[in-house]
Amino acid sequence: MQSYTHELLLPAVYREAGRYSDAVRTLDAAGMYYFGGERSRWQYQKGSLLADIGWNDHALEIANEMKSYDRRSERFSLRFRGRAQVAVGDMDGVDYTVTQLDTLAQRNIHYKYFLLITKSYIAIAQNNPGLALEYLQHAGEITISFDGMMAIEYRTLLAEAYRLSGELEKASSVHKALLQIYGGHALSHFELGKLYEAMSRPKEARLHYKRFLEMWHNADEGLPEPDYARERLETLKGV
Repeated sequence: MQSYTHELLLPAVYREAGRYSDAVRTLDAAGMYYFGGERSRWQYQKGSLLADIGWNDHALEIANEMKSYDRRSERFSLRFRGRAQVAVGDMDGVDYTVTQLDTLAQRNIHYKYFLLITKSYIAIAQNNPGLALEYLQHAGEITISFDGMMAIEYRTLLAEAYRLSGELEKASSVHKALLQIYGGHALSHFELGKLYEAMSRPKEARLHYKRFLEMWHNADEGLPEPDYARERLETLKGV
């Protein structure tokens, strides 16, 4: 129950199934077991989850709470704060986050990785996929072992940068490789549906949209991806 970022434990599995409310509920329940300095580790897990599922205002609330504690808590908040700031359009805020990460990166390789990932989010938001790919290449060369949701985040960013650069085959290859490792990552099927549709390959697009909907059959109500996939399946019927 207590981890999300590095291991595919219960919160991550719920997220992968589109059951975002259950993922948040599980981490909230786990929060009662964290005390003192350990609480910042739990807040990092929850903030990362909230940023992943698009609840960025709530992620920033946690980041600001962590910032008010002590330096150790603030350092943990930097790992997800930047991407949430980009998502809500707080570019001044994310510039300061980058400055803090840059200072930490001088003596901690983990924070160098988070610095490069944050810069990648900024470059993608500014429609500069070439720069994003450069940052992601350097992030991928760092010799630290990240798996689980962090590995999924990295590959998703890489695919998005390729998509924005017009390299749709490379983007689709990233998602297919991701599925070879994490076969339950339904959102890669969703993205492959969109990519194959953009490449005028409707039969393959339909297969991936259908697979995505099968995997997310118990997803929370109101999420945009299932509605989009159903609409596209209907449009592509008979094509």
